Amino acid sequence: MAVADGADGGVTGGHGRPVCPVATRVRAPQPAPPGTHRTDRERPSLSASLVETVDVKAPVSVAWALWSDVTRWPSFLSHVRQVDQLDGRRFAWRLSLPGADKSFVAELTEVVPQDRIAWRTVDGVEHAGVVTFHRLSDTESRVTLQVEYDPKGFVEHLGALTNLDSTLANYDLGQFQKLVETSAEA
Repeated sequence: MAVADGADGGVTGGHGRPVCPVATRVRAPQPAPPGTHRTDRERPSLSASLVETVDVKAPVSVAWALWSDVTRWPSFLSHVRQVDQLDGRRFAWRLSLPGADKSFVAELTEVVPQDRIAWRTVDGVEHAGVVTFHRLSDTESRVTLQVEYDPKGFVEHLGALTNLDSTLANYDLGQFQKLVETSAEA
């Protein structure tokens, strides 16, 4: 499944891969204006965050093609065991993390081809994030991952306090770098 811009405002695949039919820009619900009632579930503020960046020897188009293909995520995200598409915007994730297995459903909140992919969870583990793609030159780009989350339990709090979460994200970006640079050379 690929995430890419379609002429019809939806998402089309490139290179014959299955696609994720999500609108080019899908905004997360905004807070209700003062004096009005919010009808959907209030989400707590998230208490931990990480930002990791990797420079890759590949154009943005190659980096985007790899990251936007959800079938490839388990090949570079070490903790991801499976991602299943539920509909055009939502994906069910199964993770195996140090000390715990987790499942959650995340929805895409913004997709700007070759620029950014943003998401938030709607069920399970509380987190939200964005991956951005930056052109450094015709042959190099920068990929930045930003995640905000709400650690639950001893192991997750320990991971946040000891920067284990950032270490894992950094490792995964290194795996992504290897794959994208190999793809760029092909």
